Parts: sequence; structure tokens; C-alpha cells
Amino acid sequence: MADDKVKEKDDLQVEVAPSGGGKVELDLDDAPFLREPEEKPLPPVERTTTAPAVVQEEPRSRKKLVIGGIAALIAVAAAVWWFVFRVPPPPVEPPKPEVIVVKPPEIPAADKDFVYELEPFWVPVRDDAGNMTFLVCRFSTIAKKEIINTEIEQQLMTVRDAMYYYLRNKTLDFLLAATNRETIKKDLTSVVNSYLIHGQIEDVLVESYLGH
Repeated sequence: MADDKVKEKDDLQVEVAPSGGGKVELDLDDAPFLREPEEKPLPPVERTTTAPAVVQEEPRSRKKLVIGGIAALIAVAAAVWWFVFRVPPPPVEPPKPEVIVVKPPEIPAADKDFVYELEPFWVPVRDDAGNMTFLVCRFSTIAKKEIINTEIEQQLMTVRDAMYYYLRNKTLDFLLAATNRETIKKDLTSVVNSYLIHGQIEDVLVESYLGH
């Protein structure tokens, strides 16, 4: 049909009236510029299916490999430190049993005794038969204060005379009787204390007691 249209267009005659009033016939073959342009068929459209762009996985895989390598190095370093360089903690000692110390009751210190030894006494006495004999005896005084011994030292002559007078007025049988020993000690203690001002003696010890 396109050829028929072309042919029809080719046979088309155009009459142009000349300026003198005559007609001029033009053939389209002689005036190709008057032809209508031929409609060329459009080329078929090629449908191209573009595949979706493939995401490049190579950078990600490299990143994963790097991270995995770093993690492995850290794990190896931690293992080396744990098994080689780590100082093991000191062993935990079991709790020690509580020891309860019971203090013994404090015993008050015993008071110190101050002893003063007197020189021997030679006392002339008579027995029941009237015979004269000498009683040789030695005494010591016991005091709790040192100042009492000092005072006895200062009053020594007076204290000795008083003790001598007491013994001189007793019979030999009385002085030698064992049952009278404590009585004699108490009497002599009272005699000595009667001359003391700064304190009292506790007792009089009989060191020796012999009759000649």
C-alpha cells in the first residue's frame, strides 16, 4: 500500500497558472522537492534486559578476614599471657582457728619484807635451883617498810636495852620452854613497837636460843 501511495503521489500533476493566464503542468518527477517525505518504518525496539548489578562482595570479605585475623591474634595473645606470663594468685590459706587466751588471774605482788638482824644477846638467868647461867639468843625483826628498819637503827641502843630487860626478868625454865616460844615472840614485838614512831614491826624471829 505504501507503493501505491507513492505512485499516486508520483502521478499527481499540479497545474500552475502562468502570469499570462496559461496553465503549466508540473510533473512531480521534475520537482522532487514537492514530494512528501517517505515515512520510514521505525526500527524495531530491542528489549534489553539489564541484569541487576552484582554487589561486589570482595571488600566485605576482606574486612571480615581482617577482623577475624585480629580476633585470632587477640585470642592467641590472651592465651599466651594466661599460661605463660600470668602470675598465679597466692594460695588461699584456710582460716586459722581462733585462739582464746585465758589470762590467769593477776596475783598481787607480795609485800616485800624488810629484815633487820640484831646482834646476839647474852642474858644471865638463874634456873629453878638458883644456879646462874647465860642464855645466848639472836633475834631479827620483820617490817613492811624500810623506814622502820632505819628507825630501829637510830633507836638501836634503846630497843636492845628494852629487849634485854624483858629477858633478864624471866627464869631460864620459862625462856627454854617450847610452849612459851610464841608468847616470848609476841612480847618482844610489843616491846620494840613501843619505841617506834613511823610504823610497827610485824614479827620477831628467833634465830638461835641456847643456854650455857
